[in-house]
Amino acid sequence: MNESIKLKNSIIGAFEKVMSDTFQESDIKVLLVDILEFIRDQTLLRELADFIAHPKRDKGICYKLLNARYAKLSLVEEQIKRIDKEGGFEKLNIKTEWDYSAAVLSSISVNRIKSDLFKILFIDGIEDIEDKVLKKYYKVGKTEILRLLNNSYFQVDGRHILKNLKSRHLIEDILKFIRGYVSGNTAFKQTEFNKELETSIKRVIEKFKIDSKYLESFQTHRSKILLCIMCLLHDAKLTFYDKNEGRIFLTTNNGSLSLATDKTVFKFYLFISDNKIHYFLEQGESLPYLVASKIKESQL
Repeated sequence: MNESIKLKNSIIGAFEKVMSDTFQESDIKVLLVDILEFIRDQTLLRELADFIAHPKRDKGICYKLLNARYAKLSLVEEQIKRIDKEGGFEKLNIKTEWDYSAAVLSSISVNRIKSDLFKILFIDGIEDIEDKVLKKYYKVGKTEILRLLNNSYFQVDGRHILKNLKSRHLIEDILKFIRGYVSGNTAFKQTEFNKELETSIKRVIEKFKIDSKYLESFQTHRSKILLCIMCLLHDAKLTFYDKNEGRIFLTTNNGSLSLATDKTVFKFYLFISDNKIHYFLEQGESLPYLVASKIKESQL
């Protein structure tokens, strides 16, 4: 049988299960793998499909966001331990919040820094900051700041070295701000998922000339489809910049089904859904096993 026909039949098989509301995590996994080639420009859905296909991650949009947050906090934690070991903050004569910030961020010299760490802390790290926040303090957004940073350093032997510029103090202040800023925002929002799911299914329907009757069922069951994807992401692993491993797990946040990752004292939310777990219970849904038995720190 022609590969294209086999692929079309596989996709229709998954569509049929969605329309009849008999689909499970495995069906959604197969569907995402089948349509991956056709959703390359759908940033979020492609990222989720890649995550499911390769559950040990050291790249990708979500990974970069979480890895940058982890690096920022991990380095601060190490510096605090170092300060405690050397006599504590009292010995440093800390008087203001600025003094404290300077002390805990002093483990990294912005004058000469390993290029891979520079990218994680500052290039990836700035993506965690909204433009409006940067404009509030520096009157410019990410694009302008990234251009300034790239023009302010040169690379030698795998290190970024700060040029001797008149704007040096401004650059040092910006870098300290980026390092010290850790957002509580999630990697994506449910509205983004809903939009990309509909766009992707429309594209696949057009590509394979499939009956458009299936589209409505994806709109109807998109919350359950998202739930399946969240279950598939449960137990995925992240290899952070220092080779430590983090784990993504299902949990709740104020009753909403969520995905989080933690390592040592850190906990980051990858996603907080709009769906309360009570919604599925009240609808009489048969929740996937992972939701019923694996949710951590549940606040039901």
